[in-house]
Amino acid sequence: MYLENRHSVANGKALLEAARRFGLNELADGPGSLDVLAYVDPVTNPPSDLTSVFERMVSAVQAQQRSDRRETLVGRPSPECLNEALEKLAAASAVCQLPNMELAADVLRVQDGVLSCRPLVGSLLSESSLTYLLGSRLFIDSGQHQVKLYPDQLLPYLAAKRLSSLVQSPEDARRLVAALSWRAATGECGVHRAYLTLAGWLSTFNVHCRLELLEVEPQAVAFFGDLRSTQVPLADASAALKRSVERLDTCGDTLGRNHFTLTAENYWQAAKPGIEPTLQEAYDSVGSDWHARVTLLDIATYARLEVFRDKVLSEHGNDYAKLLGNPAELVYLMSLERDDDAQSLADAAKTCPHLEERTLQLLLSKLAWRTFDTDTIAELASKQYMRNGDGFNLTWALTHDVADSASPEQLAALTEKLLCRMVKSFDAKRYEHHERCDNFADAVQELIALVVRTDSLPVERVTKLCLTYYQAHGKLHFGSGEQAELRAALKVSDAVRRGLLRAVIAQSDRTLDGIWKALTSYGMYSLWQDGDVDALAEPGFTELVSTLKEKAAVQKSVTRPQKAKREKLELDQHSKDTLLTEIGSVRDGTNTNALVWIANWLRRTNHDSRYGECDFSAFEKAAGVDLASAARAGLSAIWRTRAPEFREHERNTTYYVTVAGLQGLHLDLGDGSKLPALSAAEVRRALSYGRFEINGYPKWFWSVARANEAAALEEFHEVLAKADAGAVSADQADALIRHLPDAPSTIQRGLCGAAWTFATGSANVESYALATALSCAVVEGADLDQGTFEGEAWSRISVAFREPLPSHGSLASPRDADEQKVRSELEARIRAMTRLRSNAVVWGQFWLFHYPATFSARWDSWRAAEQRAAEEFMFDLAAYVGQDQRSRLSGLTERGMDGLRALAALYEWVATVVREPDDVVHEDGRVFHVGARDHAQRLRDSLLPVISSAKSQAAYVILDDLRKKASGARAKYIRQLQFQMREEEAYVVPVAQQNYAKFERDFAPPTIGFADFAQAVHNDLLAVQRDIEHGEFSLRRMFNLVVMEHIKTETEGLALEEDFQALLGSELNHASGGRYVVTLEPILPAATRRDVLCQVGDLRATVELKMSERWTVADYLVALDEQLKGQYMQTPNSKIGFFVVVLQRRRTWNNPAGGKLDFDGLIALLKRKALELQAADPALFLRIIGIDAAPQDDFRKTVAATKAAINGPPKYADAYGNTWSGKGRRPKWVNDAITAGKTLADFDICQPKAGTNSAICAR
Repeated sequence: MYLENRHSVANGKALLEAARRFGLNELADGPGSLDVLAYVDPVTNPPSDLTSVFERMVSAVQAQQRSDRRETLVGRPSPECLNEALEKLAAASAVCQLPNMELAADVLRVQDGVLSCRPLVGSLLSESSLTYLLGSRLFIDSGQHQVKLYPDQLLPYLAAKRLSSLVQSPEDARRLVAALSWRAATGECGVHRAYLTLAGWLSTFNVHCRLELLEVEPQAVAFFGDLRSTQVPLADASAALKRSVERLDTCGDTLGRNHFTLTAENYWQAAKPGIEPTLQEAYDSVGSDWHARVTLLDIATYARLEVFRDKVLSEHGNDYAKLLGNPAELVYLMSLERDDDAQSLADAAKTCPHLEERTLQLLLSKLAWRTFDTDTIAELASKQYMRNGDGFNLTWALTHDVADSASPEQLAALTEKLLCRMVKSFDAKRYEHHERCDNFADAVQELIALVVRTDSLPVERVTKLCLTYYQAHGKLHFGSGEQAELRAALKVSDAVRRGLLRAVIAQSDRTLDGIWKALTSYGMYSLWQDGDVDALAEPGFTELVSTLKEKAAVQKSVTRPQKAKREKLELDQHSKDTLLTEIGSVRDGTNTNALVWIANWLRRTNHDSRYGECDFSAFEKAAGVDLASAARAGLSAIWRTRAPEFREHERNTTYYVTVAGLQGLHLDLGDGSKLPALSAAEVRRALSYGRFEINGYPKWFWSVARANEAAALEEFHEVLAKADAGAVSADQADALIRHLPDAPSTIQRGLCGAAWTFATGSANVESYALATALSCAVVEGADLDQGTFEGEAWSRISVAFREPLPSHGSLASPRDADEQKVRSELEARIRAMTRLRSNAVVWGQFWLFHYPATFSARWDSWRAAEQRAAEEFMFDLAAYVGQDQRSRLSGLTERGMDGLRALAALYEWVATVVREPDDVVHEDGRVFHVGARDHAQRLRDSLLPVISSAKSQAAYVILDDLRKKASGARAKYIRQLQFQMREEEAYVVPVAQQNYAKFERDFAPPTIGFADFAQAVHNDLLAVQRDIEHGEFSLRRMFNLVVMEHIKTETEGLALEEDFQALLGSELNHASGGRYVVTLEPILPAATRRDVLCQVGDLRATVELKMSERWTVADYLVALDEQLKGQYMQTPNSKIGFFVVVLQRRRTWNNPAGGKLDFDGLIALLKRKALELQAADPALFLRIIGIDAAPQDDFRKTVAATKAAINGPPKYADAYGNTWSGKGRRPKWVNDAITAGKTLADFDICQPKAGTNSAICAR
């Protein structure tokens, strides 16, 4: 309405739809942004590319600013200054990853987490102009005194414009892209996910950046920039798209990297005119890869290209019914808006026995009123609701897409038919509870509300529709009770509401009670509004409304009763006098009855469900000082002089005298922070009382144990030894075991043996107590032998799963007493076997987590001998670990390669037992019980991410082994995990805003962390490599013009390498730009030194340089392992190393595995060795760099040789070395000689001449 009334937009809905298509949907949030959207107007002036869309947006804001009177007040800053400031703020915000901006009161203050604007653009704009800019419509409030660029898509666009203007050469582009990207030793590379949009626009605006990004991050070029821009050639667009799809298919890359969700404009801009052949080629190349196919289909969908239509149809045998089960292909086909496709899809939907809800939603949103008529829509929707559909998406489609495109007549007819079908269905199932069908009723109620809001329909028809609904609701009680949408619609429609009231009143006896009864039977309790009484003029209704208003007024006038304050505890005089007469026996603790009475009184002062904790000050106030002092002494005497009272067979029973002892302990020990001196006997008695507290041990319990370890350990050993004495002793031993994780570490170590005895000797131990006992027994430093544990665990596991678990079979429904008896015995046996299996699984879990290698060997042999038992055990283990033990899996990743291998083996075992084709699939919207199968599936699906969470080369190797064994979607998922792990390994913190000015100067931010420093040195070494191999001023001749035959001794060879080291250090120092220090170290004690040392802070990176001459493959491997890694990378701050090999001239090496290696093969072999070293030590950052400094081919010699090969051997020659083959045009020297009187025969080298030797001819 705003667009149509304010800006005279003919079709506001079409404009909003176009805004969503071009990524401008945020401009529909408010009037100010709608003004900008109306200026851009993508409907009447459709853009040819995304760049023009954003240019119009900025121009729209500038046009608004020129008409803003505030611009005059701030001195009308030039548009150029405003644009430069805006772009610089955007660039700093994008690079520093600080979307929020502020204008701080302190000129130089920089606040963490927010971009301070004044230090960045203070030289471009005055204070008032900057304030004016931040208040323009290009910004939106994002916090207190903070703003951000609006819409969000504008930020990377403006930032890229700024940065691209600073990139003037390929070298600038390389440094900029290197600062935004990452590289892994295994070959993966890309832009950090947060910079994808920035990189995309950089590739649009700057050709140098685009060429770099095509190699590093093609998806940024293809999907996050603007391929439709005239600045991007079709060849580059095609290359970006091909490489992006290839990386999706084979490299594990994902669109957006779980950071960005691609929307319509990302796909639309990728469909550059003329790119259709590339799309077809890519579609054919990806085969069955689902992600790549969907990506290509989305491009064609949003660009409405028919390039894949024939292929999609042929893949489904031109059967449109098969297309209904493929959402991506269905959406693509419908986006083409072809009438023949629409009709065929409609026919297929009508005959399809079961449609997924999402599919039906898509069909209704696109085909309603086009090929679906009223009857068809009502039939399909009602069948979906009543069958099994949850209905949320379907309800949205009916009340928005279908209703918005319907005429008033169509909407009313559809609503009537849906209501009719719903009532019939509900009436047939009125005695069945089917909660999900209420969604059907809610959808019909919302549609009726839309009909009520339609002014062009006859009031009588709408009234009848509402009356039918309320009648059915009163009878069947469906849907939500609020009926909010319908009530709101009736509230604003006086004619329909009053007609409805008249119809209800007409069905009553028109008395007050009769009308009220009729209204309540329909659920219409307060439907009327002011004015309805006069309009209806019904005496009974008038009396009813008056009566209800009077009752409401009376209820409103009655004040709510105040909540009663907490009861004040008092001690009645009789009880007080009785206690005073026996104060002596109370004080010495002998009068247990009186103390029990006092304890019961004190329990009322505690509201935390604890026996011992009480508020003794309340008793002091009520009883007086003397009696309170005596009571306190008596309560203390109880626990000091007598043991807690209990009976073994009375489980869950606590005597009042025990409660009195607990209260005495609370008064004496408090929370355990200040303990009095206690004897060993008092310590043991206090701990024995503490075991009777409810809801956990008392607060002082472990403090007492920590302060008196010897006595506490003696008491705890006795508790565990008596675990089989009776029910109470068993519960107390069980509770002690469960609370051991809270005990001091010395107590835990002291109870290792007792916990092992409890785990192996107790007859009725539960699985959760067993798990805690084993956690205490199987710890580092315990006396438990590995063989002893494994023998005990295997005996428990093998016995528990020796026999299959019986089922009820025909005894599920016993028919007589004998069958009931047999069933009871069978159930008892099942319970016993289930408990044994639960405990066996706990033993298996501890075996796996602590000794994974032997567990793997044992399970493999067991499975070979007894497959059924082994697989049932593995299934139960997967269900147990998957239920609530998954967090412990991460502990295995910390054990290096052995732990990772155990996780990989566990994944393979679980994958074979819990097969994916047999997975339980729960229907959307259905309530279900999470069972053992769900827990096992959860474990299977979580193991691979757990392995990748290690973020190490060892984890990468393990995942790679699993990937090679897998196929299809599972193999691709593992590849995605590998790619994601590499990116997360390479994460570096964004540039600090204090360093942004330096970043704009050299695109080389300071290094502050390990990964940041390692990547900086690596990038600089790659820059040195490029300069030597391809630079215009390359120093490669320094490496390759040395005559190695002149080097006679090892010392001379080392001296030569030192010169090369100095040269490499000088180049690296130049590339570093002062971010780190490049030096040569003095000789180490072992008569060695690093070739080049890079250092920042306490971090060190070693560069080891090796030449291609005098070195064998074995020498390189030894230098890499024993010299670089073994000598220079030992300390924790020296884990970064680079092994640089310089090729001086073309040569080959003998491969230790056989055959020959060229330079590329040598580098590949060294890289594999480096990966092996990193897998063994995850702390290493080790890279291999090969520099090809061999002599380049001289193009002149190449041309001369080519010509000589074409012309053949020379036939004529003179004394000065000039030759001619006799073919083609005569050379100048021949013409000059003939002019001087010579003949060709005089120069024929095959004709002997006087005074010459015949050997000349041969020569």
